[in-house]
Amino acid sequence: EEGNLLALGCGCRGSVGMVHEACAIKAAAAQQERQGTWAGKHPWQLCSTCRLPYTGALKLALAQEWCRRCEPLDRQDMQRFAARTMLGNALSAAGRLAEAEVVVRDNLHVCNELHGNEHRHTLGTNLNLGLLLDGQGKHDEAASEYTRIIDIQTRVLGAEHRDTLNTAMQLAGSDLSRGRNAQAEQKYRDILKLQESCLGADDQMTLTCGMNLASSLLNQARYDEAEKAY
Repeated sequence: EEGNLLALGCGCRGSVGMVHEACAIKAAAAQQERQGTWAGKHPWQLCSTCRLPYTGALKLALAQEWCRRCEPLDRQDMQRFAARTMLGNALSAAGRLAEAEVVVRDNLHVCNELHGNEHRHTLGTNLNLGLLLDGQGKHDEAASEYTRIIDIQTRVLGAEHRDTLNTAMQLAGSDLSRGRNAQAEQKYRDILKLQESCLGADDQMTLTCGMNLASSLLNQARYDEAEKAY
């Protein structure tokens, strides 16, 4: 009868999908203690019943508690990093973007110290920062992040790598958010050409890029072209 009752924080349904926040925390902590490590089944991240990742308020509550328990660890400890990554994602999903940005910037600093600016963890954290900046309307800052990431990814992974193409789409999306529809259109056309060649016309990323291209045409009142693209 006491405590914060949370619903549907995973794939479980019915009464089994209801859990008190404190009970979920105790269960995750007990599972981690039994395993002797946080790696493997990730008790703070995955439901032990349905095996799906936690979402919503339950994800945020577990992430906050996991981070609290990891505070005594060294700042560069990978469990602490994983906990704060989960916290950043949970805060972002909850719409608390400014708080998420603080967490992600701290993680980015750790990534640069541990791995350098070309490591996949660093690049992924950089991309998360760009998305958070975009979400807060800081489109110029986001575009700068995306551009820097693309430069590194092009050099390290190649211009046709999936990660590079994904970041390029985010940069084009930043133009779209700022009303720079002509610039966005050209970027999407260039990206789409590479995606169709490297990933195929049926790939989800290719289809998403095609939708975004159509949106850039629609925003320019080029309705016939937009309709054809859709």
